[in-house]
Amino acid sequence: MKFICSREDLNNAISIVSRVVPAKGSNLVTGGILLRVKDRVLLSGYNMETGITSRVSAEILEEGGCVMPNPLFGEIVRKLPSDEDVTLEMDKDFNVEITAGIAHFTIKALDDFEFPDLPTVSARASLTVTENSLRRMIDGTVFCTAVSDNRPLLKGVLFELEEGTARSVALDGFRIAVRSEPLEGDLPQDEELRRFVVSSAGLREIQKLLKDEEEPVTLQYDNTRLMFSLGGTEVVCRILEGKYLDYRSAVPSERSVNLCVNTAALRNCVERLHLMVEDAAQNALRLNFGDGSVEMNTATVRGRAKDTCSYAGNGKGIYMGMNSRYLLEALKAVEDGEVMIGLDNAGSPMTLYPADPSDSSFLYLILPVRLSA
Repeated sequence: MKFICSREDLNNAISIVSRVVPAKGSNLVTGGILLRVKDRVLLSGYNMETGITSRVSAEILEEGGCVMPNPLFGEIVRKLPSDEDVTLEMDKDFNVEITAGIAHFTIKALDDFEFPDLPTVSARASLTVTENSLRRMIDGTVFCTAVSDNRPLLKGVLFELEEGTARSVALDGFRIAVRSEPLEGDLPQDEELRRFVVSSAGLREIQKLLKDEEEPVTLQYDNTRLMFSLGGTEVVCRILEGKYLDYRSAVPSERSVNLCVNTAALRNCVERLHLMVEDAAQNALRLNFGDGSVEMNTATVRGRAKDTCSYAGNGKGIYMGMNSRYLLEALKAVEDGEVMIGLDNAGSPMTLYPADPSDSSFLYLILPVRLSA
């Protein structure tokens, strides 16, 4: 095996695929980076749940394949002279020579025969949205997925496809996040493929590749896997099995109190008070919704803090506790401008939704925290 490529291209590919390579202590083969050279140079990482393959432009002199040690391979390439091309050459005993200018390394690789087969997708259906729309769908929901293994389906994001609309949904038992974006193209003929749950681990890797651009991107999927392609990189992740919870039944259709507030102003207030919170689950943010403003305060082992945020409307004296991290994450997912706060009483959930009645691009629901006396 022998090829020549730019250090920057090789370093970028290693950085992308190494994110899913299992940590130290794992099997030496699966804990490495798969390198295969045929008609092109491909680098792959796979943790048995999410697989990433990245293509590197190169002059191919001899075909071959091996498993390169991680993180050593990346550390070497990152330290090579940036203005020099990199030459990789491997002999029959899997000794790999890495050369760039006067820098020269020889490291031991492993046979790629033992590397597990990378997952494939039969592409029974596809979803096409713009790159920034997909980014908003993931950014706006993936933080709300569950972390516990007790309910594995909640560790993924639900995608729902309707005529002209693609929707992403996540919930963890304490909050719900919903984002909606325009959908291009026809719906899958099989109705089962119009509703699927994607592993949050895989979506987070896709999230890192997305930019705020209007270019269309396509997700191809079947009943078990989803594949995302962008540039020279492919991400394949799991589709989780099971029936997702009926989140709609938990969302109130109407609220007795509806307050219009500047998103950035409320976000800044919550962010300031959150500085004092060491454990958001134990130290609730206390909110007192009055006429024209909400008074917020918290008291923790770090000290005390209070702040006030103005809004349009009357909160009717509703006094409630709220997990500051949950509220802050929802507000960070909402675009600047105005947002509506929906309330009923101290024991009912808070909802955040667009101030424009014609806009249905997002909805966030957060359960209140019981306050001690």
